[in-house]
Amino acid sequence: MPTSSFLPSLGGMEVGLHNIALRLHRRGHVPKLIVPASQYMALQSKPYDLPYEIYPFWPKFIDLSFRYPWAGILAHQYFFNRFQKKHKINMWHATMAYPVGVGLAKFLARNPTPALLRCAGADIQVDKSIAYGMRIDPRIDHYVREWLPRYEALVAITDTVRSEYLNLGVTVEKIFDIPNGVDTKRFASHVPSINLKSKYKIPSQSFVFIAVGRHHPKKNFHALVRASKILKERTRPNSFVCVVVGQGTSDLQSVINAEGLQDYCLALEGISPNSGSKGSELELPASELLDWYKTANAFVFPSKIETFGIVIIEAMAAGLPAIIADSPGCRDVTQNGEYALSFEPDDVEKLADCMEQMMLCDSDRQKYAAKSLQRASTFDWDRVVDSYELLYTKLLKKSRNRI
Repeated sequence: MPTSSFLPSLGGMEVGLHNIALRLHRRGHVPKLIVPASQYMALQSKPYDLPYEIYPFWPKFIDLSFRYPWAGILAHQYFFNRFQKKHKINMWHATMAYPVGVGLAKFLARNPTPALLRCAGADIQVDKSIAYGMRIDPRIDHYVREWLPRYEALVAITDTVRSEYLNLGVTVEKIFDIPNGVDTKRFASHVPSINLKSKYKIPSQSFVFIAVGRHHPKKNFHALVRASKILKERTRPNSFVCVVVGQGTSDLQSVINAEGLQDYCLALEGISPNSGSKGSELELPASELLDWYKTANAFVFPSKIETFGIVIIEAMAAGLPAIIADSPGCRDVTQNGEYALSFEPDDVEKLADCMEQMMLCDSDRQKYAAKSLQRASTFDWDRVVDSYELLYTKLLKKSRNRI
């Protein structure tokens, strides 16, 4: 299961891959994750108990792939050839179109082992207005367009990703719809281990909005700060607090301070996973993040573009009513606003209206909380991994018939 990014980075792609590998291991499979050398080394210093096998790519693979794509792709191809001979791989399950996906596709051209590719974000999507996406580089775009259509199977985690595959020339019969997931039982049973309002000096009567994600222009957290300023003018003092949790969000604090919103917005750096007791498997997302989901009254996500937005279904699984941007990837999860209050990502006034509505209207809040639980139930990780097993079986059978 090669990937271009993994733990200890904590994005939706990394959390998703961990949960897939964990459940495959529990079912008796032998997942072997191949991760960038820098992340492999970083994992050695973490007290995580990962039951599946992890191997490093050779150092500098990722840097090489972006500086000199042709050389990086050849290096990946050579690595996969040696790994196949040593480990006798039955099925390749790759994550990210570039560089891993392209390098594996080039290897598979002469070594027809069954394989699938799951694209996850910046590797497949492009938004030039915020300089987002690897394929802004024409060299990378060329290789992705050339090699992705050669896969036997590409996993689309949303309709947005499916559309990107089709635009790249992938034929319909090669696309399989398998979303990301959430551990619904864990979220339902979780009880906060600490009073977070007390810890962060949030007034007990304050309505808490939670937003989760790394601080990146595509996440659009500046719009959330501006909407909070509007909401502040409409409501009584200390009536709400908007908490943003994620890597790099401390940089957002300067924006919060400039707007005079220190009492209304709180930016928290990414929460590290708890390692748990010795011998216990690492559970993601971290328990402290679940504490925040369970402490909050509503979830807000103003992102401009996503492939899936795993934090949306996490918040929904925690029973939070949701306010979600009508943007690629997000609208796939909310089914165009059926399961959440919706707004255009740049419409700060409408975002403030949605937040005010969620604060003041108990019936709407209860309605969307129920819708959240209903929607989250369709994304349970066990159902997701069932789908992967069925796809593996299909590809293995096809390979045997071909032989």
